[in-house]
Amino acid sequence: MVWEDLKALLKNKGVAYDIFYEEKVKEIFQFRQDQPYSCEKTERRGVGLRVIKDGRIGFSATSDFNKLKQLVATAITLSFYGERIPLKLPNEKDLPEVKTVANKTSLIKSEKLFSLGEELIALIKEKEPEIKIDLAIEKENCYGRLLNSEGFDAFYERLTLELSFEGLLVLEEGLVWLYDFYNLSENPDLDLKKVAENFSLLAKLAKKKAQISTGEYSVILLPFPAAHFFSLLFVGANGKQLEKQATPLINKEGKKIAPEFLNVIDDGTYPFGFNTSPFDGDGIKRQKTKVIENGIFCNFLFDLTTAQKLGRKSTGNGERSYESLPRIQATNICLLPASDYSLERMIKNINEGILIFSMLGAGQSNVLAGEFNWVINLGFKIEKGELVGKIKDCMFAGNFYEYLNRILLIGSEVKDLGNYFLPPILLEKCKIVAKN
Repeated sequence: MVWEDLKALLKNKGVAYDIFYEEKVKEIFQFRQDQPYSCEKTERRGVGLRVIKDGRIGFSATSDFNKLKQLVATAITLSFYGERIPLKLPNEKDLPEVKTVANKTSLIKSEKLFSLGEELIALIKEKEPEIKIDLAIEKENCYGRLLNSEGFDAFYERLTLELSFEGLLVLEEGLVWLYDFYNLSENPDLDLKKVAENFSLLAKLAKKKAQISTGEYSVILLPFPAAHFFSLLFVGANGKQLEKQATPLINKEGKKIAPEFLNVIDDGTYPFGFNTSPFDGDGIKRQKTKVIENGIFCNFLFDLTTAQKLGRKSTGNGERSYESLPRIQATNICLLPASDYSLERMIKNINEGILIFSMLGAGQSNVLAGEFNWVINLGFKIEKGELVGKIKDCMFAGNFYEYLNRILLIGSEVKDLGNYFLPPILLEKCKIVAKN
């Protein structure tokens, strides 16, 4: 096997090393403008080698297993020019048991996935014949194995299945795109009639127009824009930014930065999450890391290299492919529900506000400082507890760290986005910029 051959080649080379082997098989079924468009299957595999020689790091990767001697020689040669880091490779024991492969999902046939797409499009068209649907179903099998010179040797398998689709409405005032997504990794059975009904309600609401002026409003962020919003937290909580002294969260550990009902966790063990595995790219155990607990900022996220540079402990956030060294990345981001408020009840309690369904990243400003300026791709005006129509040509602007303390309510209904698990959130006094 590849790793045994590499171990033999590395013997007596006087280096510490780790070897990461990866295989991925992906199937994608696509529909365009209501019709079947493509069915693709891609496979990739490769191996990456990190060596540590005289305290310096060298790395090389290949997908050609006939060139393993060259791989070893290249990694060792590059180590002479690599960064000097006091890196000690781990030999972690008692890795967590994680759920990454569901039997029901592994047994589903390609024909069934294709018919799922056809049926959903037909159900939506039955209710909204003028809408044009683009749809994609992606199924990916991933196998990863990591071993190192300290004796660590472990592997994982992960199976993900996702459904995403968007509908195009051609209206007098322009084009409107509607979007939805479902993580089917745990269970491929989906109530298609309910999905189509919800999409139809969204389309009907999008056909109604509402006027809005620039000002401050109560804003409900649904899970898609909430993921945009909280992604800024993980820019600031990245240990690499702490190393660079380039984050607003410097000296904030143990301090209150948000309402006490706010709890955010990075969970590398979340069942059937897109980034779930028993260990990270360094061989560190995946874990649940409390980033914000009861409004208090608790932890930065670290990979092994950055943690050892700063005298910290890795949080198991070293993300890696066979082509790259580990780098810090959040795994599965969980915002914990903090009330029994359904979305409907949240809307009923707003006299005047905005519900944002989706946003575009255009106009982002100083992301490191938490500043944002997002185009509202799909949003609705709320008047006296009712959704009255779609708003147009508006932006949602502000600073993430300021807006954290404007969160009034976190809803009860969590949506599974694969690597984000979020309920709706309600904020007050948010800046909405309208074109007219």
